[in-house]
Amino acid sequence: MNKKIAGPDRKRVLIALGPADFVLTGILKGFQSYLLTHPALNAHFCLLTPEMGTTTHTLQTMIGRSHFDGVLGSALVRRSELKLAPGTPLVNLNADQPSEYPSVWPDQKRAGQMVAEHLLEQGIPNYAFASLSSRHYYANLRWEGFRDRLRQAGHTCHKLSHVVHLRRDRPFTDDELCAWVAQLPKPVGIHTVEMAMAMRTLWASQELRLRVPEDLALVGGQDTPALAMAWHPQLSAVDLDFASVGYACLRLLDRLMQGEPPPAEPLLIPPKGIVARPSSDVRGTRDPEVTRIRQLIREQAHRPLAVKELLAHTPFSRGTLEQRFEKHLGHSVHSEIVLAHMERARRLLRETLLPVAEVATQSGYANYAVFSVAFRKHTGMRATDYRLQGFEGREDGPKIQ
Repeated sequence: MNKKIAGPDRKRVLIALGPADFVLTGILKGFQSYLLTHPALNAHFCLLTPEMGTTTHTLQTMIGRSHFDGVLGSALVRRSELKLAPGTPLVNLNADQPSEYPSVWPDQKRAGQMVAEHLLEQGIPNYAFASLSSRHYYANLRWEGFRDRLRQAGHTCHKLSHVVHLRRDRPFTDDELCAWVAQLPKPVGIHTVEMAMAMRTLWASQELRLRVPEDLALVGGQDTPALAMAWHPQLSAVDLDFASVGYACLRLLDRLMQGEPPPAEPLLIPPKGIVARPSSDVRGTRDPEVTRIRQLIREQAHRPLAVKELLAHTPFSRGTLEQRFEKHLGHSVHSEIVLAHMERARRLLRETLLPVAEVATQSGYANYAVFSVAFRKHTGMRATDYRLQGFEGREDGPKIQ
């Protein structure tokens, strides 16, 4: 006689996403991480595109053909239009506007604060904010965080979206962008909510023959390494930790399906921080010799490097060079070498499948043991955990504020 295998009942969930969601770094990884450790969930993905008709019709068709115990999406419509069974929970991850559903969002205010703090550290006297999504809720939250942090430090901020707000009936042209950048007081630190806007601003600076970051320091939106590093100079950006957002969305939906009450407010996932690249590195450009030695350090980050080797490439003594690094960067030459090794190691862990021991060798460390200690001291986690982003096997998931 065949016996039924005991186990929890599987829950069917519908994950309905728009095309933009699939390019958000990490969000699918967050989904996959939760599903991997919660096999009782059976996820069905639906990509909502204009070719498929209206969002409402597409979701109605999906729900009508199959029973779902929960729905997660970035373009949810009114419950009455979806014809869901009573009590079926919904979770929203779209921050374009406030939602009637339980929501999980990146903490946009905190992201704006982080960018302001990063630019303040560069000692820039003027600041500006640019967004072509001023009607979107998340962009306004980012602006509030950025503006308020600058106000705390005694600074005002120029805002491009005031200009765009008056011209919603047509695209914002490159000539208008150049005109706006040209009239800003220099030097200026600019934060753009969208990476596409950051690239347009970088182009505008080239048209106006402005130096980046000396005249115009730039920090873009959600970090996409392949995109950010394809430009010169490479673009600084915000890591909004969409892997944690995806994980937390499914975790919340899972708990709602188990009967837990919905949260009173959206769950906010703190950003990982600013991914600093040359587009906003003002401090490192104020001394030509510091800039030159830093570039040499980065070029040699794949091998062991000692400070005494660098002295053969500069007319200054070690004491003078150390003083210049401390003055402009706030740390020693050796610390800059470590930062370069760690930056290369993190990139190899993120973007390759090299064994961790090989990552250590190609990041300038003689052996894995030394690298392991240095990496944990620098990042607060093991290299293997960094590669896995800390999700696999974690029941509690990412930290939520």
